[in-house]
Amino acid sequence: MRLRKRTAFMTMAATTLALGALSTSPASATDVVNTFRNQATQGCLDSSTVNLNRTNGCGTPEQNWNVHSYNDGTIEIRAITNWDYCLGHDGIALRMQLCDNSKRESWIIKHWLDHTIRFQNRETNTCIDDNQV
Repeated sequence: MRLRKRTAFMTMAATTLALGALSTSPASATDVVNTFRNQATQGCLDSSTVNLNRTNGCGTPEQNWNVHSYNDGTIEIRAITNWDYCLGHDGIALRMQLCDNSKRESWIIKHWLDHTIRFQNRETNTCIDDNQV
């Protein structure tokens, strides 16, 4: 999946678990686990490093993401199934990459009136777009 400089929407499908009680992770009490479903394709954002498509049919553990909010209003989207990896953009495409707190792993969320959201990368200003449309 590539990011494109156009608006694309991911619907927040579920907020299922607060991770504040996990002592083995860097998650904070305000972190939540979410699954994100594309409004147009109904595919879920996927962290699988085997399947490079970033959306797939919903219902796998690779589609659960720890979302950490920072004081500047940005978020980090971290894979639950592989804690060392975050969703980022390397200047060419959307990637799973080792988490390093860089701007390429920092996302700005735009909330829309219809309860959908848009993710915009802080470094590249590109938005997540499901190219399966």
